[in-house]
Amino acid sequence: MHEGPDESTVGTPLMQMRYVSRCWLVLRVALLAAGLLAVPLDAFPQDPKDSPAPQDQPDSSDAQKPDLSDQVIHDVLEPFQEGLESHTPRQALSVLDPVDMPDYAQARDQLTAFFRLYDPIRFRYKVLQATSDKDRASVIAEIDMAATPVDQNQTPVQRNTQMRFQLKQGPNGWRVVGFTPSDFFGQP
Repeated sequence: MHEGPDESTVGTPLMQMRYVSRCWLVLRVALLAAGLLAVPLDAFPQDPKDSPAPQDQPDSSDAQKPDLSDQVIHDVLEPFQEGLESHTPRQALSVLDPVDMPDYAQARDQLTAFFRLYDPIRFRYKVLQATSDKDRASVIAEIDMAATPVDQNQTPVQRNTQMRFQLKQGPNGWRVVGFTPSDFFGQP
């Protein structure tokens, strides 16, 4: 059994902090490789020595209003990713607005068929641009998806594209009312 270094080999508190940071990074990479942890592309922790210098504190009005990109990630992309990777259609579909999304039935059917054909699914995203006007928003995200077919005779799917999500804010946060390419999950 491997034990951590004793206090004499770790040294100063800064060295201890770096050691813990590196251990955490190794653990997260191992969990990612095993498929037990899902994170966005840009969510890896940084070593404290590589962090940028602290900026001036924002004024209180900026601190109260969350960033649109952060809200979309929290309300839409994280649950969607978790639903795909945990193979939970209900969770993945929960980010779509069945009332205001004109092609909801088609998107639902494509996702349902996709879940029947592929498992496991790896889905990563990175928000590139987010704009809003009142209760509507548009988000462009870089999407990287890999899916292994249930049927061993089929070819694995690897897709990398920019997706544009059209969103509407409701009482429960942002919901998808459209996305392009609309056949992303329907492609063979």
